[in-house]
Amino acid sequence: MRATGLLFQFFAIGFAVAIAVLFVQPRLAAVEATQNEIQQFADARTQVAATNATLNNLVSTVESVSLADRRRLNTYLPTVFDEVAVMRDIENIVTTSGVVYTEISYDGKVVDNSDQARLGLTEQTLVTHGFTIQVTGAYNRIKDFLSLLEQHQYPLHAHS
Repeated sequence: MRATGLLFQFFAIGFAVAIAVLFVQPRLAAVEATQNEIQQFADARTQVAATNATLNNLVSTVESVSLADRRRLNTYLPTVFDEVAVMRDIENIVTTSGVVYTEISYDGKVVDNSDQARLGLTEQTLVTHGFTIQVTGAYNRIKDFLSLLEQHQYPLHAHS
């Protein structure tokens, strides 16, 4: 009987090892994978919370500016550029000042071709658009035209 008992013990040990290898080890691997996913999710939540905090700070900064100031800023530096509206406003300035225009045209975006811009040493924060305007009239009328251009809501620069 002793040989049977020894054989039974070897069988029991083999059965225990088989259970450990075939059942417990895959379950432990699945638990480890789940824990890794949970850690990745927690890291992602931390990043989202930091991004939301930054966004909330930016929103509160924008909301701290008065509505009237935001309207003026949007008028002076619009987020969407409407070249037809600018040309219409320039035409109204021409009419108000009493000069006669022979040409009003949109030349497109102005590209900075300086060495500093090509090397990336300047920071381009505003987009510049070019217009060509040819006017004729008396000296005082042209002075009035340039004065009205200076007073307009757009940041206009006159070049001859």
